[in-house]
Amino acid sequence: VHRRLSTPTHDTPMPTREMLITRIRAEYRETPGLRLTIPQACRFWQIEERLCRAILQQLVADGFLLQMNDGAFIERSTMAETV
Repeated sequence: VHRRLSTPTHDTPMPTREMLITRIRAEYRETPGLRLTIPQACRFWQIEERLCRAILQQLVADGFLLQMNDGAFIERSTMAETV
């Protein structure tokens, strides 16, 4: 079964920044080992790059995510489990 991704319409409200942060935190918690670069995250959450970058950087500043040397973002607790 192929599901078609919906595209925003005038009737579909865009999620707020806080809604996106909540969603991204939940995805990282629900998917141990999730490791995404900015381009991958943009595709995964279907958000534009500038907003995606800002949210991921905010989650790094909040101590929730770490940005690795290769640019990928991982949940901080994932790193603690591998040490």
